Amino acid sequence: MKTKPGPTTASTAKGRKKRRSPMLILGGFVGFTGLLCVILWGLVIYRSGGLPFNFPSNQTLTALAASRADCQKLIDRALTASSNLCNKIGSDQACYGNNTVSARLVPGSGLQFSAPGDIIGVNQIESISASVLNPTLNQWGIAIFKVISNLPRSLPGETITLVVFGNTTLENSGSLETYYFYSGLGQVACDQIPFDGLMVTMPEGTGIHFVVNGSELTLMGNASLKAARNGSMEVSLYSGSGSIESDGQQQIFTAGEKVSVPLGGSNGTDPIGPPSTPQPLSPDDIAVTCSLTGTYCDPSEITPVPSDVAVQQMLTANALTITPMPTPTFTPSPSVTSSPSATRTGTATSTPSTTSTPTKTSTRTFTPTRSRTQTPPAPTAATTTLTRTPSATPIPPTITLKATDTDTPTFTPVIPTNTFTPVIPTNTFTPTPGTVVVSIIVPAANGDHISDHTQTGFQATAHDTAVGSNDGDGIDHVDFWFSGPDDFGHPAGNPHTENHTPFCSFNSAGPNCHKLSAEEYALLPSGTYTMYVQATSDSDVVSGVITRTFFIP
Repeated sequence: MKTKPGPTTASTAKGRKKRRSPMLILGGFVGFTGLLCVILWGLVIYRSGGLPFNFPSNQTLTALAASRADCQKLIDRALTASSNLCNKIGSDQACYGNNTVSARLVPGSGLQFSAPGDIIGVNQIESISASVLNPTLNQWGIAIFKVISNLPRSLPGETITLVVFGNTTLENSGSLETYYFYSGLGQVACDQIPFDGLMVTMPEGTGIHFVVNGSELTLMGNASLKAARNGSMEVSLYSGSGSIESDGQQQIFTAGEKVSVPLGGSNGTDPIGPPSTPQPLSPDDIAVTCSLTGTYCDPSEITPVPSDVAVQQMLTANALTITPMPTPTFTPSPSVTSSPSATRTGTATSTPSTTSTPTKTSTRTFTPTRSRTQTPPAPTAATTTLTRTPSATPIPPTITLKATDTDTPTFTPVIPTNTFTPVIPTNTFTPTPGTVVVSIIVPAANGDHISDHTQTGFQATAHDTAVGSNDGDGIDHVDFWFSGPDDFGHPAGNPHTENHTPFCSFNSAGPNCHKLSAEEYALLPSGTYTMYVQATSDSDVVSGVITRTFFIP
């Protein structure tokens, strides 16, 4: 009997493969379905908070949120502590606000500025440095300055607050009207925003004129400043208007804008070019002021000033804060041409003007402590070209010419739109207005020691150059106020007012100034004092504020 041959090895393997294929497919499907179920259930549990871990992206978001919260807590604590410690700071003084701040004082000062709450006169500081923001070490240096407003429209004694914060060094010239500042390297940032620089805040309607890092800066609103050596200085404006001048060119900007000036030179903080055109504020700029002041957190809170209004404000501010040129002697003749054009008439009074004459009869009532709100008339441009260079600045056209043959110039003011480079005209007569000149004669010099009550007859002189050169010529009144360990009863905002010569801080006593009694002098605390003087003419032209420091041992 023949036997049927069995299957070969190849055919057997082939049969087994055919039987396995459906099993593999079924197993893969079951495995995939199980894995999908695990993933879905894991996602549900994670979303419900059941898993104790985060994915990398959420770890990053969580870390950023925690860092931001830590930074803001430190900033809030530092600002609150500084406000509480420095609430007694006076005019032209500096306060150590929050750790850590280091200061270099003038030689021989003998004063302390090394712990939070210490207060010292601005003129005693040569330089000051604040520490970088560091949440780990709980450090963020803050120093607060109070500076007298030096724009004529400001009320006597009105102050500007300047805060130095973060990794910033400020080098002072003595009055803080001229200073250099810069931020160092290696700064710690919160959420990539550098929190170092200067913050300038002021009451609405007032202003300040600085020379900062070699550029002339006028601010009539709140602003922040930052600077990097051999980089640039940036000024961000949150309210009002401002102007900055460098390299012979001036740039006007308004709330919601910022301008920059390139820095270089031997120390890396001198201007080496003109200002940039205004740019919109960045989110970082908004974040800085929001964190520091709690204001302007929403850009809609910032209200730009119309460009023509900003230009007029800056023309007024800059013209009245710079010491003008001497009034020229002018004798007109048929061959003389006034600028820009003139029509001959029988008088010599230009417009706009309030005419004062050397001879006047007036009766004044002397009130030692009255307060006045002085608003001098806003000047308008006197020529078709705006005159502003480092050595000569625009002068408000309040002019009275004296001549035998007279003329009345007819002016057509030109208002620039945004950026302008003023040029001094050549071979053209530009009349110069009268100016209120103030001088302090007692104390005779800054730093004088007043060691006896007989030396307290503090006195100033003032005159309007449009009227005459004698003390009191064309002057309506002179205001005096003080800061320091004592304010002599005449603090900022409530000055003593003198209406006649001699102009004295403690009333006049005949031809001389009243002095403190020996008993009054004995009650005065030892320390450095500052006297402030500001004069107003009969035509309501207001001088700048001049100061004199003295020491009572």
